[in-house]
Amino acid sequence: MRIAFICGSLQPGKDGVGDYTLRLAAELNRMGHTAVAVAVHDAHLKEKVSGTVNTEGTVLQVLRLPAIWPSRKRLGHVEEWLDSFNPDWVSLQYVMYAFAPNGLPFLLGHNLRKITQGKKLHIMFHELWIGIDKGSFIKTYTIAALQKFIIRSMLSLLNPDLVHTHLPAYKSMLEGLGQQVNSLPVFSNIGVVPIRTDSIKDKVLKIGFFSQVEFRQPIVLFLSQLMQQALVHSLDVEVWLIGGTEGRMNSFKKQIEASLEYKHKVSCTGFLSPEELSGVLQSCTLGLTPVPRHGLGKSGSVAAFIAHGVPVAAPNVHIDFSSSEIGFFSDELRSAVLLCPDYSSLKEARTKARQAKKEIELTTVANKFLSDLGEVKYAGA
Repeated sequence: MRIAFICGSLQPGKDGVGDYTLRLAAELNRMGHTAVAVAVHDAHLKEKVSGTVNTEGTVLQVLRLPAIWPSRKRLGHVEEWLDSFNPDWVSLQYVMYAFAPNGLPFLLGHNLRKITQGKKLHIMFHELWIGIDKGSFIKTYTIAALQKFIIRSMLSLLNPDLVHTHLPAYKSMLEGLGQQVNSLPVFSNIGVVPIRTDSIKDKVLKIGFFSQVEFRQPIVLFLSQLMQQALVHSLDVEVWLIGGTEGRMNSFKKQIEASLEYKHKVSCTGFLSPEELSGVLQSCTLGLTPVPRHGLGKSGSVAAFIAHGVPVAAPNVHIDFSSSEIGFFSDELRSAVLLCPDYSSLKEARTKARQAKKEIELTTVANKFLSDLGEVKYAGA
């Protein structure tokens, strides 16, 4: 099968969806298919890049077009490149801000219709329209309404052969627009590098935040209650702030120390190599995320913890969703989420995380992706 992925940017390490696209395309190539990737609005470039990249030992053909180029010029290059490659499928990796800095890619559907004629079209919705909280400004309401209009119009114009998303909430929202949607989990962009089991400390409760931090009351309360239980069980507690930007992580560190009067074992790792990062993630007892529960399935940092066999605590609940709505389609993945600061439930959650990690392994997701594409091909035969 020949598959061309289209996304906004392919700058390694600078764009989560771009990294996702490169890893998925490389895995499909390793499985005997031919996949390429096109970045149609790459803000990291001033000139076109066309050639190959090495992704985890697999050579991949890519085309990257600068965002500063006029839309018509970029469209012409994409059309020529795709005609030369002649894919069976074109896969759009949709994030509204990846295709327009204001989050309003009005011409995307029109442009895609021109370059995908005669080819099967797949869309992966990584994001939909922005959320609206109580008290939001009228500008927020307007942007959300326009983004929803763009998606509705794009679906009507393109009539895609297959649509995926990774959140139950997104599936419901797209089905509300009359679109049939399949589920596809997000895999971790951090490969698992085995470490020695003796590098994991006994009698230490190591809580990790990876990349994302947010100082909110549910986070502080969860940490405080879990620390109290750890003391009862004679455990030392370590809080690790993994990766992220230095300024933001140091600020969060000071806030934790001030609010919890816990000054001695809060550590910032700074930048880590992929191998170092994998080792630190595996050494954690528990991951803690500020991502609201209903949105867990779209978070790369949450996927990274579970992929390393580490359960995730999710204290934050969005006002528009119930506390029982956990953003995974899979019961196994949901069971790897710790909902309450209950130390006695942590052991079971760790067992569940080790069982669930196979569901978000790259090979598992790639096989599900191919299976769904194959079913469409068969149905149309």
